[in-house]
Amino acid sequence: DLKAAADDRLALKTLIGGDFAKYDANAIPAKSMATLSLTLLNGEIARKSGNLRSAITQFRRAAALEHALPYTEPAWWHQPVSHLLGAALLDAGRAKKAEAVYRESLKSYRRDGWALYGLAQALTAQRRTAEAAGFSRDFKSAWAASDITLTSSRF
Repeated sequence: DLKAAADDRLALKTLIGGDFAKYDANAIPAKSMATLSLTLLNGEIARKSGNLRSAITQFRRAAALEHALPYTEPAWWHQPVSHLLGAALLDAGRAKKAEAVYRESLKSYRRDGWALYGLAQALTAQRRTAEAAGFSRDFKSAWAASDITLTSSRF
């Protein structure tokens, strides 16, 4: 719903222009997370509008913002941006770049089913079927208790 997304974009821009002092005082990176949200929304709007180049640019910016968030457990941002970036790269036919994104993500989230699925897709797209099969097995193991069938690394 691009109309609703545009309305949400405006609301986020307004929010980002507000006062974050109460969050800053408690070491909560609220403005950074709002900016990350806006950047992801910009990427989604671009993707849904058929502009994969712009979507990838926005998702890369979002990934940089995610990585700049202070470390905490659980993480401030719960869904790795790599899921969206990797899927957009695959949609753009850039499987090798997607592979790199998923491999980097798996360094932090070792049994992340979404990233394992995406990595298997990226390797398959490069015709590296034996290696893809290994990651498909890893995905099936990580995903064994799930009731959701994936078709992409993005939700």
